[in-house]
Amino acid sequence: MNKILTVFFCMLGLAVACIPAYANPINKKITLSCNVSGTDVISGDVTTMTLCAPSTPPCTAETFDCLSTLTAPISCDTSSGTISMTVSCDAPWKVGGFSAQIDASSSLGTGGKDIPPSPLGGKGYSVTFSTSPGSANDTVTFTIK
Repeated sequence: MNKILTVFFCMLGLAVACIPAYANPINKKITLSCNVSGTDVISGDVTTMTLCAPSTPPCTAETFDCLSTLTAPISCDTSSGTISMTVSCDAPWKVGGFSAQIDASSSLGTGGKDIPPSPLGGKGYSVTFSTSPGSANDTVTFTIK
């Protein structure tokens, strides 16, 4: 009997260890980070953030506007000390995709990233972009998990 219990608990432990650590299918964490070198000032804002129910192609079914549920914008600004901001967005259904618009500016220029409707896998999505071609070290990173 002890051998059977030992084997059972070993198999249970192995099964738990093999479960992938994917993000919550309904609750999504959205992070915007400003990365600056030297004394430059950089700021970034998420101007639109839409979560979508699973569909093919992405975002052709139900959509949910995350920004409408937040009390403050998703932003970062090195001049104010807000280097990174993470917010939580709860969709009313399992999230299968998203779209977003991120704007950024620094003393060397402006930039932005328009993320068209895209599928959102279990491990999330991340993109980093610079504010202009002359400021490759000044970047904004957008992540959704």
